[in-house]
Parts: sequence; structure tokens; C-alpha cells
Amino acid sequence: MTYIVQTEVKGHPYYYLVRNERTSFGWKKHKLYLGKEVPGKKQLASLGNKLLKKTGTRRIVHLKPAFLTPEEKKRLASARHLSFEEEKRFLIQFSVHSNGIEGSKLDNADTVKIIFDKRTPKNAALRDVYEAVNTEEAYTFIKNYEKDLSKRFLLQLHSILMWNLIEDKGEFRTKNVKVTGAGFHPPPAEQLDQEIERLLSFYRFLKRKYTPVETAALMHVKFIELHPFSDGNGRCGRLLLNFILMKNDLPPIVIKKDERKEYYSLLDKAITEKDYASFVRFVWKKVVREPAAC
Repeated sequence: MTYIVQTEVKGHPYYYLVRNERTSFGWKKHKLYLGKEVPGKKQLASLGNKLLKKTGTRRIVHLKPAFLTPEEKKRLASARHLSFEEEKRFLIQFSVHSNGIEGSKLDNADTVKIIFDKRTPKNAALRDVYEAVNTEEAYTFIKNYEKDLSKRFLLQLHSILMWNLIEDKGEFRTKNVKVTGAGFHPPPAEQLDQEIERLLSFYRFLKRKYTPVETAALMHVKFIELHPFSDGNGRCGRLLLNFILMKNDLPPIVIKKDERKEYYSLLDKAITEKDYASFVRFVWKKVVREPAAC
């Protein structure tokens, strides 16, 4: 809802155009200064459109009080850290499958050679090799990152993950993008700065209200909806999900290549139909299963 508000300072009237926006974390008021007089209808309409673009409409709203049952929440207490050997297996599996979802042809043996033996497999595509190397470095980065989620964190993570792969690594996209086969459209590039700020505000809200699993899953959904980078959004989003889990003493997860269709479908339903529960439970099942099964 947009309306005009008049205030007085030392007896002089001043006018503001105001729009109230409902978000997942309450109502937010946006104001646009009009001056000492109310402008004409044509100018007012133009300013109204400007204010609408400023506020945007992308929010995860009407969230349930909880997406996991009390019993499911209790089971999270049994989820444990990975042992040294389990973490090594996890890293190989995560690299193979996270990059494989995006088209990498490397298998387990190839990835072991690259990450642990520091050798390049015969006939391996150079891009696939860089992706594996970058994934290991990006995982090390999120594992050792002591601060919490921030804009700087996202840019650093993307820079590491996309090193030698794209020119605009570590930078938010400057062009509009489409997600092939998806039922949603990421926001225009010019709105990304404010959308990232909203994403971080949403994260702070989630941490206060939900379990780490629910928070990680919902943040992954929102990140994918924004698609803030020109490339590498899926891989970056899966590392973001694991960062939140690990930050809360939960084991990281692997979304496998053969789950690609289900994974994309659940994401699309969460974004377009607001069916967040299905994706949250998809993540939960992976967190509570035996870590060695990764």
C-alpha cells in the first residue's frame, strides 16, 4: 500500500511517499521524500514506480512456525561430526556430485587424484579439474571461516569457487539471467544489492526462529531464487547450505547427481509454490543419516 504522509518542521509542511511492505520478519516502511509540495499525478505515478522498485516484492512470507516435528528436531541431536576419514570421503563425494550436477565428468578416482594426489587424470577436461581444485579450497574456506554469513563471505566464497573459470568471479552479476527449465525469474541485476541485504536480514530472522537445518534449507532456496552471480550459483548455494550446517555443529551433506531431477523440482516448488516443507525435509533426511553413508 502506497500513501502520502505530511510532517511539519518549524511550521513548514514536508511530504513523503510511503509504502508498507510485509516481510517474513514483520512490516517494513519505505519512504521517499517528495518536497514541500505534493507533485502532480504524472510525477507522483513515476515516483510511486520508483518506490515500488526500491522495495521489491521478493520475500519468503507466511512461513510455518516450524517445518520439522518435535521428534525430527530431537533426531538432530544424534547427528555427529565427521571423522577424519569420513570427511575425506565426504569431500570427494561432494566435489564429484556438486560439480557433476553442473556437468563435470570426473568420477571418484579422478577426483582423488586431483585433490589428494595433486595429479591431473588423463583426458580430464581442464575446466573439470579447476572445478575440483576450487571445490576443495572453497570447502576449506567455509570450514575455517570464523565469522558469520555476510556479503563479504558470499563474494569470497564465489571468488574461490570460480577461480580460473569466469572473469567476474567474486562479483555480483551485472546482467539479467534466466534459469533454464525453472518456473521463476531471478531479480534484475540492478536490484541485487538490496536483495542481498534482504537475504542477510532474512538469515538473521531464521536463526532466531528455526533450527539450523530449516535455516540452511530456506537460505539455499532464497539464494537460488536470487541467482546473484553470472555462473556458479548452484555450487555456491550448496556450499552456503553446508556452511550453515557446519557452523551449527551439524555434518555437511551431499546432494547426488542422480538426485538432480528431484532436487531441482523441490527447489522450483519451494520458490514458485511456497512449498518449503518438502525441501526442508529433503535436507533433514541427509543430515540425520549416518555420515559415513555420504
